[in-house]
Amino acid sequence: MTKPRFNVSVSTDEDSGRLLAVYIRIREGLVEETLEVDEDRAFADYDAAGQLLGVELLAPCKVQVLDNLAEKEPAEVREFLHSCPPRSMVLSA
Repeated sequence: MTKPRFNVSVSTDEDSGRLLAVYIRIREGLVEETLEVDEDRAFADYDAAGQLLGVELLAPCKVQVLDNLAEKEPAEVREFLHSCPPRSMVLSA
């Protein structure tokens, strides 16, 4: 498994400052497949070996979506996915 290289990118509306999207990078690599993990809200990128590379949040999603993605990941990845997204992009229930 490729070592994690964590990073978070945030896109905002230039005029209002409103949060538009968040990209949570877990690992560097070439995206082989992108899966919609929460309809129109969250997408997960995977490499050819099936490793999670990153998650894009386009709207608030339930914390369970991130929990499901982190389920088979090392503890450091699970912790990062729980702690890094802006509060406005993750719903508790």
